[in-house]
Amino acid sequence: MAPILREEGFAGSGRRFYKCTDPWIQIITVQGSRYGASFAVNLGLHFVSVRRTHLE
Repeated sequence: MAPILREEGFAGSGRRFYKCTDPWIQIITVQGSRYGASFAVNLGLHFVSVRRTHLE
């Protein structure tokens, strides 16, 4: 999944990726199940005015 996201302009690693395109910050995280059989993909969309310190 990481190579595809990077090809689309996302940065990040592991299970957390983001892409800053004014006026938006797009966030994608993958959350695994504690039982290992499933996972969830979380999508976020924030205005750039939100502090970027959480992304660095």
